[in-house]
Amino acid sequence: MFQETYRGESEGRLVLTGRSPLNEVKTAVVGSTLVLTREQKEQIGPAVKRLEEMGQTVTDGPTYRLESFEAGGTLTLHLSRRSYFDSVLLKQHPEWGVRSQVLAVVVVTECRDGFVIERRSDKVAALPGYLHPAPSGSVEPPAHPLETVYAEAKEELGLEAEEISDVLCLGLIFAERSGVYLLAARATTQLDLETLRGRACSGEWERSELICAPKERESLSAWLSEVGDRLSAAGRTAVVLEGARRWGDDFLEEHLS
Repeated sequence: MFQETYRGESEGRLVLTGRSPLNEVKTAVVGSTLVLTREQKEQIGPAVKRLEEMGQTVTDGPTYRLESFEAGGTLTLHLSRRSYFDSVLLKQHPEWGVRSQVLAVVVVTECRDGFVIERRSDKVAALPGYLHPAPSGSVEPPAHPLETVYAEAKEELGLEAEEISDVLCLGLIFAERSGVYLLAARATTQLDLETLRGRACSGEWERSELICAPKERESLSAWLSEVGDRLSAAGRTAVVLEGARRWGDDFLEEHLS
């Protein structure tokens, strides 16, 4: 059962809680409500150039914009097709009061040594330098979020689909400043951290380090306190959601105000 709940800081605000196999989350393509003026569209080129001048890699591509959702016994996401450059543009112009509402996935992946966490490279446009659960990434049309999990796991960790199990949806998170909705999920792999570090993958450049967060309650609580704001706010919320799944809502109350 999914229900709306608004709590946590603006960059990692919990919007929905609930649990179901990720493949049971439904999607429906609808028309987009995002309208950019000609003058705003003319700012896309300069926005991309600013990121490139900072040494970040920026490429355009199709994305899904979350227009609305229906919660209840199942979760249905109403999505419109947009361009990744919309997100680049709108993130740099918060004064416009418009958010891209890009849909992404963030997965708390349990390996033999703990929860897989990457330190994002300074070359990436999204969350450079932050710790963040892996895999994660935007949902690109026409993929379903589960297909995105498999694709990102292959790209970021070198994991094949058959090496991942127990993929559950845990809720929905909104990062206000970046304008991104993150569908939080959890998954399991039987591999250990050393094996994952040794896997060749096309997205290895996106990270500078691969570590594990502990999967025991007290150790995880201590780790969350230790890393502080080095962990992305949305990533923290996703980890806390997995903790709540394991140990109950007390964990949520303890770590998400």
